Amino acid sequence: MVDPQSYETTKQNYCGSIGTAVDYLTRFHLTGNLKESFAISISGATRAGKLELAEKLLEEVNGLDKKSIIATVKLASFDVFVRNPIRAMMSRLNQTTNVSDEAIYNIQIMVKRCLQLFDEYGPITGCHLLFTGAYTKNISSGDADYITADTIWDIKTSKKDIGIQDTYQILLYYLLSQHSDL
Repeated sequence: MVDPQSYETTKQNYCGSIGTAVDYLTRFHLTGNLKESFAISISGATRAGKLELAEKLLEEVNGLDKKSIIATVKLASFDVFVRNPIRAMMSRLNQTTNVSDEAIYNIQIMVKRCLQLFDEYGPITGCHLLFTGAYTKNISSGDADYITADTIWDIKTSKKDIGIQDTYQILLYYLLSQHSDL
């Protein structure tokens, strides 16, 4: 296992944590369930031997204020221990990551936009969707962020336009949903 004390957040991991932070804060605001919204982060922190730190960070999350957002980005950095353990073993976690004021502002805006979106097109009927029963030897994982009555939603945060890979991902989620237990 990686020594979490010497784990340094890479730019890619930090950027991924921003998108994950938007997802988790949106989920928390929609459901009111803090532990469920951050379940993957808590699981990752457990694998990294940092559950106590994660629980302290979780206590700091209560809204869209600066302290909540910084704690959320730090929590999201633990996801790599669940989503990509090989990368986690080759990386270093730095829980002193400084989140810029610009990033905090952008996270606030993106979460507010997500909440407005679900006010208009919701309500959500599920979060963090696993396609149980649909995975194959070629497609063994994949999870969408939200589902409403007639739509699968996956939150993307990027400076780039939506690409073909994003379109394929949503199409794959649709196909998985048709063959899953959903």
